Amino acid sequence: MFPDEDIPLIALDIETRPMMRDDPVRLSVAKAASYSNLQVITAVAMLTVAESDDDRVVVFSGAEDRLLMDLDRALSRSANHTLLTFNGTRHDLPIIELRAIHYGLFGHPGLSTLQARRHLDLIRMIPFPCSLEALAASTNLSPPLTQGGLASHEKCELDVLTTYLAYLQLREFRTGNTARLMRLWRGLANSIHERRRAGHLAHLFRDID
Repeated sequence: MFPDEDIPLIALDIETRPMMRDDPVRLSVAKAASYSNLQVITAVAMLTVAESDDDRVVVFSGAEDRLLMDLDRALSRSANHTLLTFNGTRHDLPIIELRAIHYGLFGHPGLSTLQARRHLDLIRMIPFPCSLEALAASTNLSPPLTQGGLASHEKCELDVLTTYLAYLQLREFRTGNTARLMRLWRGLANSIHERRRAGHLAHLFRDID
C-alpha cells in the first residue's frame, strides 16, 4: 500500500560484489570452500526526500568499513524517515547488517535501527517477479542502449533515483495525482542541479528540462 501523503523518505541502494579468497576477513565461515553467498559492499547511495528540505543524493564508496560509518552518520541524521528500497528486505538491509557486524560496528544507531524502520519495499508492491531493470523499462526510466558500463558508485546512484521515480509513478498512477508527480519530479531535478546532466542520469530528466 502506498501512503497517500508525502512522507519523509530515504531511498537506499547498495552495490555489492562476491567476497574473494584474498579479501581480508575475520569470519571463520570465509575459510570455507564456497564464497558464492558472501557479499562485500562497494557503494551505497541514499536519496533523502522531505517537504521541509531539498532532496539530497549522497553516494558512499571506498573502504567498506568507512563506507558503513558514513552511512551510519547519514541515517542518524534522518531517524524519522521511512526507507524506500527495491528488494531491500532480502538484499540491501541484511547485507548492510551482516557487514556492520563483521566490522564490529555495534551500538551505532543509524545501522542498528535500520531493520526497525518503517520500510516501503517496492518489489513487494508488484505481484510478480520483477527486476529493477524491468521496472525501469515499464516506467520509461531505462537508460539508452548506447550507455556503456558504469562504475559501481554510478550504478548505485542511478538505481536509487530509478527506485524513487518508479515509486512516484506507481503511487500517483493509483492516486491520479499527476500534478504532484510532476512537482516532485521537478523538485528532484532542481535539487540535484547539474548532477542530473551526468551521462548515467540524464535520461531520467529528459522530459523535465
